[in-house]
Amino acid sequence: MASNAQVAGYLLEEVVVNLLSNSGYRILSFEDDPNLLVEGPNGLRVRGRGADHQADALGDLAIHIPFSDPIRLFVEAKCVALPVGLEVLRNAHGVVHDVNEYVHQTSPSALGGLGKRVQYRYSIFSTSGFTANAQKYGIAHQISLVDLSDGYWSAVSTVLKQAAMQIRAIQIPTGMSVSAAARQALRAALPYRLNAFRPVASPPDVYPPFWAWATSVVDTIWESLGGTDEFLLGFLDAPFILTLKAENLREMKRVIEQEGNSIPVRIYFSRRGPLDEDWVIEPRDGTAFFRLTFPVPRLVGQALLATPQENMRSAAGQFKRQLMSEITVYVDGRAVRLIYDPSETPVLVH
Repeated sequence: MASNAQVAGYLLEEVVVNLLSNSGYRILSFEDDPNLLVEGPNGLRVRGRGADHQADALGDLAIHIPFSDPIRLFVEAKCVALPVGLEVLRNAHGVVHDVNEYVHQTSPSALGGLGKRVQYRYSIFSTSGFTANAQKYGIAHQISLVDLSDGYWSAVSTVLKQAAMQIRAIQIPTGMSVSAAARQALRAALPYRLNAFRPVASPPDVYPPFWAWATSVVDTIWESLGGTDEFLLGFLDAPFILTLKAENLREMKRVIEQEGNSIPVRIYFSRRGPLDEDWVIEPRDGTAFFRLTFPVPRLVGQALLATPQENMRSAAGQFKRQLMSEITVYVDGRAVRLIYDPSETPVLVH
């Protein structure tokens, strides 16, 4: 049987899958692409030029970028005690290089040697953050690092580790994989809670005792994160990805339908300064109210700590101007640009 740490990692993968599903990615299974994917004993594997490689999760970007092969995201989820180190990043770099070298030649005689190609990217989600060397390596080799160790995410690893321990008390039929059954139940339960809807009975393909456990776990995660309409990923021209907690998402969707895919916003610190609590994104003109909050990105926080105290606010403002002038989020599969322009004075009416 898998260890508690391994099961906690599997559960984190399901939380990440839910995030990706809400951020423009379609989660893949073997049946989606049997030419490039392999169904291994421990899950999905991706064909590479030199070897096949295990994937915690694999997502297809729903939007096809012109003059580019389709984008496919390799996802690795780490629910461990220590910050993720350089060796994990080196492995990720090797995996991406190998799978991007693989070409499947479906029928060389019919296609003249042409085969399906996709462009792989790699992202690592970690509940314990990353070492300084790992961060530098990730930036240099364009490996996306998503730090889930700060702010409202800091309690998630504790919840998942406790949930992994609770599984031990569940009686399961002989031959059933605890990890697989737990992941299946959690994957089914996550959308119900985040959409404020949870059926009384378990889905037909979910073992009922695991359904009761999964819905309890989702409730605990939701409460530990302070309650929210939904979580979104924010993509920007910077070596980090924002994890955004959405408040009043329905109003945000209304604004998108009325105003289109570009929304002017303001960004500010929720408390005393740039390192205190969360940063906040709100509509610039104040005519509508929704709020997105996110923890201070680790790389930004480290840079600000190296700044003299009297210059910290101006340095934070420079980071916002240079790195957060445009943040892309996906809402119901629709790409939305949040435009930050500090030269415009916001008019707040709420």
